[in-house]
Amino acid sequence: MSKLEYLLAAILALVGLCGSQTSPNSINTRQGGAEGLTIFANPVDCRDPMFGPSGPHDYSVRSDINCCYNADTRPMCCLEGSAARFQRTCLCNTRISCGYIPPPQAPPQQPQYYPPPQYYPPPQYYPPLPYQPLPLCIPPPQYQPPSQPPSQPPSSPSEKPWMRPMPDPRNRPSLCSVIPRALGGRKVVEQCDFPGVANITFLDGTGVTCNAVLVNGNVEGVRKRTFLTTEGCRYRVETVGESLELEIMIGNQRYPTQNTFRTVKASNGLAFIDPTSTSESLFSNLGPCQKPACAFNTVTMRGLVDLSDCVLVSYGASDTEISFNGLHQVGVGLVDSGCQEGEGSQSEVLTMCFRSKNNAKVLCSGDGGAPVYCLAKQNMEWILVGITLFDVNECAASTDVKVIPFPYESL
Repeated sequence: MSKLEYLLAAILALVGLCGSQTSPNSINTRQGGAEGLTIFANPVDCRDPMFGPSGPHDYSVRSDINCCYNADTRPMCCLEGSAARFQRTCLCNTRISCGYIPPPQAPPQQPQYYPPPQYYPPPQYYPPLPYQPLPLCIPPPQYQPPSQPPSQPPSSPSEKPWMRPMPDPRNRPSLCSVIPRALGGRKVVEQCDFPGVANITFLDGTGVTCNAVLVNGNVEGVRKRTFLTTEGCRYRVETVGESLELEIMIGNQRYPTQNTFRTVKASNGLAFIDPTSTSESLFSNLGPCQKPACAFNTVTMRGLVDLSDCVLVSYGASDTEISFNGLHQVGVGLVDSGCQEGEGSQSEVLTMCFRSKNNAKVLCSGDGGAPVYCLAKQNMEWILVGITLFDVNECAASTDVKVIPFPYESL
């Protein structure tokens, strides 16, 4: 073959090869399996301008690259990546299932175990302790004269009078009812409410001169148990005692005043009827109710004692016939405006003014020196606030009562 013929044969072969190349959208038929598959020679490129600048939307990776060539799925699939077929990835719209790769399933989670809460037994129940109000004042130790050996201490706390439990206030008789006056006042039922009230009697207890009250007092610089009364009562003991046999009656005990007691002046119209040094042992036989009165202290008890709820306690006359039949009480209350003039003969004495609860006339014979108690609401204890000043002979003269305040500063 000449060179010309060889060149012509090569040109014809090249033209024939070019004429047999398929177009990008030509369709080939691939036989395989039970049925044939119709595929396109070239798939859609994911960079095609029809997908816009951001590329295909709602497309996902498929495991079968033929999804991008299959005539049924090609319109909704595209290839991305390099030019080599097996280095490219087929993406299809999520609405078709060809080559769909299911998302990995998370392994089932085991339910988390929570241990049961730890059991704590309930706290032990302790019943509340009963309320036990304390007295507002505790008596000081009993004075022992130098001539006598000191007494032995009590063998048990129950022997101390101030350690005895307070009575239940709800079980006490009412002391707040309005009483007409001491001339017909109510009999004192529970004398333990008003400890230490005494009277100066004569004619074997049928007559009453005046009243006194057992206190812890300062007699001539010595603190001791003694009887507190008014200067007028002290005068009667000194003068009447010269002609009559006077006695001090306290509770169920009676003691002659002569050679057993002595009188001592105190301040502000008050006085003491004080046992002699040889008679002080009589206080050990007075009984459980007859103890020194709990006296008002303006420093420690301010605001704790109701001065409008008070009682005057006296052995004085209980009727207009001037008869005496025991200890009586009458309700009184403090009057801030002061007393009317004419009730007492010692105007220079500093006094408080109390008035009967129903404005009835109160005082009569034998009421001088009568103690006045007011109620401490927090423990229902009767507190001694003063001594009645009544030094005139007129009976039932006024509704007001002059009361000498208890001198806590000097006693």
